[in-house]
Amino acid sequence: MRNVILSIMLSLLLLPGCGSMRNMSSEDRVGFGAQVGSFIGWLFGGLIGEAINDENGGEIGAFIGTAVGGVAGASIAASTEEETHIVRRSPKYTPSSHVLLPDLQIEDILLDEDSITYNQKIDAGETCRISFVIVNNSFQDALNVLPVVKLEEGENLELSEPVRIARVTHDTPITYEVTVRASPELQTGTVVFSVRLEEGRGNGTGAETFTVETLGKE
Repeated sequence: MRNVILSIMLSLLLLPGCGSMRNMSSEDRVGFGAQVGSFIGWLFGGLIGEAINDENGGEIGAFIGTAVGGVAGASIAASTEEETHIVRRSPKYTPSSHVLLPDLQIEDILLDEDSITYNQKIDAGETCRISFVIVNNSFQDALNVLPVVKLEEGENLELSEPVRIARVTHDTPITYEVTVRASPELQTGTVVFSVRLEEGRGNGTGAETFTVETLGKE
């Protein structure tokens, strides 16, 4: 009789399939697993108990099988949800979030003049400014940053002393200015500047060069 019941119940239990169990809530899944485990434990426990020819073997086996099967069934049902959760999880990355060192860059180099003419040239005797934006493309802060601006080609120009920046973060680009004072002896032509960044832990930038026209007095 137990064999007949077992065959019928196993057929019914296999019909819903794994997809239906995964669609259940966490509580329903655990409860369903416990019930199935208890029933199967009762059947197999009873059959094993009867097989040892003990008068009470069937009842004892059924009792133990029910308890053990219920715990096992609930555990298996709970693990089904965990596996589904892991499979559906997709990692999310933020641009540059994997960078462990500061990633400094120089952007938007501009000439800002005090001259009335605003001719985008450095005039003889004029005081103007070279500005640029310092950007950190990493979530790792850049510390003790020193912008270094040099006159590579040309003469009769004086640059202000560099100023250290304590910290450059990912969220706050910094606009930096260098004052350029042109001597009255400045000649018409072009001059070449270079700009680079030094960082306190050695994570600076290479030098970038740019050319500016000059206008001497006639």
